[in-house]
Amino acid sequence: MVSIALVALLRQEGRQVILVEGDAANSEAYMAYCGSSDVRCEPILLDRQEGWLELVDLIEANAEYDIVINTGARQEEEVDTTLPFLVECLNSLERTIQVYWAMNRQQDSLNQIGAFADRWPDVPLYAIRNLYFGEPDDFKPFNGDQALITDLRKRGAVVDLAVLAKRVVDRIYNERQPPHVIIEEGVVADRIEMQRWLKRVREALGDAISA
Repeated sequence: MVSIALVALLRQEGRQVILVEGDAANSEAYMAYCGSSDVRCEPILLDRQEGWLELVDLIEANAEYDIVINTGARQEEEVDTTLPFLVECLNSLERTIQVYWAMNRQQDSLNQIGAFADRWPDVPLYAIRNLYFGEPDDFKPFNGDQALITDLRKRGAVVDLAVLAKRVVDRIYNERQPPHVIIEEGVVADRIEMQRWLKRVREALGDAISA
């Protein structure tokens, strides 16, 4: 849902967006947007080295676009291994990177973001507590690591991803409708719920989105 929200918010600002789907096993974001005329969607398999080269080629050829890259949790090792290459390429292209890390309440989730933060101290990192898994206070392992939270707030932010009503989520995942289609064509309740959700996400990530 983070990638879906990022694309929707960038689109609302009138920015040109490319959504790169790097996780073929979980391609909900790609499937929701692939029929949209004003969001380019590019499937690039980031499980292989060649995919990262293709990604850099795409970035180089589209300097006027904001590029949202969706990866899966199972690709953590590949992302970690390839990040130095990607950052070097982005520096050469005078582009920047921001990492948005969605978390659940498990200890493994804390371990993963903590390890990433330690290895890449210069990468802007936004920790996102996905409230589908509970209230902010329920993220006890993460909330208990004050050193990590302090570091994240210096280099990015710690924010909460609000819960979107299940029937609206189903429209995205099952009916392949992106947020703007739901807002433009949905019944009143769905339109208002989607607008409400995007407003809350924008309030959480506003400074990052506008950068």
